Amino acid sequence: MCICAYFLHVMSMRYDPYYARFEDWTQTSSINRSTGINIFDMMYHADQVYQGDATLVLDTGLLIRISNSQLAIPDRTISSDGKIEENMNVRDLMLYSLQHINANDTPCVGSIFFTGAYLWVNHED
Repeated sequence: MCICAYFLHVMSMRYDPYYARFEDWTQTSSINRSTGINIFDMMYHADQVYQGDATLVLDTGLLIRISNSQLAIPDRTISSDGKIEENMNVRDLMLYSLQHINANDTPCVGSIFFTGAYLWVNHED
């Protein structure tokens, strides 16, 4: 696992078996991949995207909760006049699913992951 603070997603993962399993568990099915700002993120109809938060549990027992407002966001594009436009009819899921061509890339955790992670340090020990 690679730490990539510049990576604008929660994390990347192989489609098979991990992302496919997520879709099975959440009973969702993507309609396409985004071609906007969140390029190649899985896209869902707004009323059919996963509605819950995501809690990631590390081997140490640390729980990291990602709110749905950060997990499933409107598809954003840049218009010809340079403005960012949001398509409220669809949502991009910020779990980047690696495709067959890059399935063996090292998985990354990105900036959204770190908004849910807090570091507690005991300076007295």
